Amino acid sequence: MKETADPAGASHTQGTGRDTPTIEAEDARIAIGDSTMMDGLSLRTRGDRVLLIGSAEALVAAISGSPGGDDQTTASPVARVVSGSLRVAGADVAAREHVGLCGVAPLDPPMPLRWTVQEYLSWGARLGGARRRQAKALALAALERLGLTDLRRRRLKALARHERRALAVTLAIVTNPSVIVLEDPLAKLDESDVTAVMAVMAQAAVGRAVILSMPHLSPRSPAAHLARTATDICVFRGGELLLVAEPATLFDNAAIYEITVKRGAAALRRTLAEQGLELHGGPEHFSLSLPKGRGPSDVLAAAAQARAAVTSCIPLL
Repeated sequence: MKETADPAGASHTQGTGRDTPTIEAEDARIAIGDSTMMDGLSLRTRGDRVLLIGSAEALVAAISGSPGGDDQTTASPVARVVSGSLRVAGADVAAREHVGLCGVAPLDPPMPLRWTVQEYLSWGARLGGARRRQAKALALAALERLGLTDLRRRRLKALARHERRALAVTLAIVTNPSVIVLEDPLAKLDESDVTAVMAVMAQAAVGRAVILSMPHLSPRSPAAHLARTATDICVFRGGELLLVAEPATLFDNAAIYEITVKRGAAALRRTLAEQGLELHGGPEHFSLSLPKGRGPSDVLAAAAQARAAVTSCIPLL
């Protein structure tokens, strides 16, 4: 772990530590209000560049302390861990121990459009516990670190979409957290804007762990570069953890399939195991790596043998 000093003289510990997982969950159940959104989540990441693909909204919301999905209103119930355990950089999420360690960039949060960029970042630093003078110094330092100093006097209402995304990332690092959580920051941006935001993200990631979420990923999309540089890629479907893989496994092995099983998953798992194949995930959404020469027809044959109801078997990417 390393220490960095902010402009006001306070020191901050950055990085999660070599032996401390960025995300660690054990049989975690996450709820929003009275509704369970994710159940039985067990996960231990190995590195400090974690990419969450698919329906990981509940996990991201539990870490960020915000409502799940598209609702960003303060009146909405927040996501919370109601059983099991979830830790970020070793800190207990249920006990909110991780709050001071994490900076969060939600996707397109409401912003006070009459404020300037500097005022907005200073306000964020104040919310993070900085005093007024220190908050101003932190805001200016964050802008300088990400190459965005020219924006400091701009009104938020005058910012383009990609500039607001860059501002959200800047706010996430303003108090020098150990971990930043970025929610789909490249959504609906054109290619030139994607390049600009990715440059900001790269600078923001220096010296800290990153948790990045995206609803989907194509190997040919600009975001594929982020996936190829990740240490952990976690794929979710229907709130279930489908697969945890390294980039080489996900991109270089075209025979990874996403399988949905409505009935008889345990029997299908046993049948596939007899053939040397391991079904990952569940209880309804799974992933399966098939060796060369085998394909969906083999999965359907195994399902027929196990009397399992397989409703889909499609390439993961």
